[in-house]
Amino acid sequence: MLSDEQATQFAAELNDTDDFELNFSYEFLGKKLGRNAAPHLKDFNDIYNKYVSEDQTLQDAKEKTNQAKRALECIIVDRSAIKSDNYCEDGARLMSQIDSTTVEFGGEDYCSKLVGLDNANVEMRDVCTELGKAVATETTTRNALAKRSNISTFGELLNNQPELQLKASYRDRDELIGPDELSIRLSYKFGSVNLNSLRRQVPIQSLALMTDQDAINGNLKRYESLASKAKKLRSSGQFIASIEYTDIDDHVFNRDELSFFRAGGQRLTGSLMYGLPISYNAADDVRTRFDLTAQLELPLGSTPGDDRLVATGVLTYKVNNSFSIPLTIQYANRSEFLNDDNDQVFANIGFKYDFSFKE
Repeated sequence: MLSDEQATQFAAELNDTDDFELNFSYEFLGKKLGRNAAPHLKDFNDIYNKYVSEDQTLQDAKEKTNQAKRALECIIVDRSAIKSDNYCEDGARLMSQIDSTTVEFGGEDYCSKLVGLDNANVEMRDVCTELGKAVATETTTRNALAKRSNISTFGELLNNQPELQLKASYRDRDELIGPDELSIRLSYKFGSVNLNSLRRQVPIQSLALMTDQDAINGNLKRYESLASKAKKLRSSGQFIASIEYTDIDDHVFNRDELSFFRAGGQRLTGSLMYGLPISYNAADDVRTRFDLTAQLELPLGSTPGDDRLVATGVLTYKVNNSFSIPLTIQYANRSEFLNDDNDQVFANIGFKYDFSFKE
């Protein structure tokens, strides 16, 4: 046991470099690996265009908007002091200024920005009203198509992409603080429904060039089915596996009359996690799910200790957003790893209530 005087003396000997850590991480990125959006933007745009930009209903709505704008552009110039051979083009310039300051579209509100012009003119008021209605119809149509396209789900498919990461760290410490440590970890995770799944079912690269509407609709139907499934799964259906190598030096401390020794060693640790949704409620939230976790530790070389394996399975039934019932089963290759002197298997049923949840 250190005396106060010794503790003060040892603390005074330490400086900022007596405990530092270096970290390195690398993620493998590409179309099939990684969760960076950049490699998938073209696919995103191709799907969006097939649903939205190329839709005939939207094209018709845009054409009505443009017709109303052209009519109003000419009237604006005709009622103003601007006179030229290209009066409609001058009107278009005025309209672009109006559009840039307009927030709300609809009826005469759209024309409230025509400052200094004769808004009371019947012809202008009628055309302006039609323009407001056309813009409102175009906006509503575009929003409905975007919603149908499940574009927000594209992000969930991206978040389920396979991810391969390599991490390494080295910690150098003074003997007063602890032993030096080296750690190298490789991890792999993916969701059961991801962009790779989408590409296997829908030829996105050729979708942009398709002109046969039946073929387009068939592929979009398959996309909708997959997107719906991904939305239901959300963070469920995840698989995570990792392997880690650690090397901890022997901790040797000899100072004055004090001495301390703790053996280090090398260890290999593998872990596995998997979540599987089983049933859903009416709102498509997971009602019943099964989660499996397992960890295996293997001492290497002359490192003392025994192999350690602990596996846990949890079946959870969610009664509502606040209350759930978990059934847990655990297995260990040695009973002491479960804090039990006799059994290597442990089972438990519990009740979980979240007091912080708010509707």
